[in-house]
Amino acid sequence: LVELNIDYRQTGVGGNNSWGALPLDKYILWPREYTYTFRLRPLDDPAQLPKLSQVKFQTPKK
Repeated sequence: LVELNIDYRQTGVGGNNSWGALPLDKYILWPREYTYTFRLRPLDDPAQLPKLSQVKFQTPKK
């Protein structure tokens, strides 16, 4: 079994201390609709990785 979890963003893990303070407002993901896209491609040859990591894909128009 292979499980892959891809998150768009992650809210802050704590405020200015580690004793229960909330993250600062600029690091909170407020409730709203978030969308993003990603693409998975098979990697036949690990030597391709540097080249493939530079490929820019067009995002679909809505």
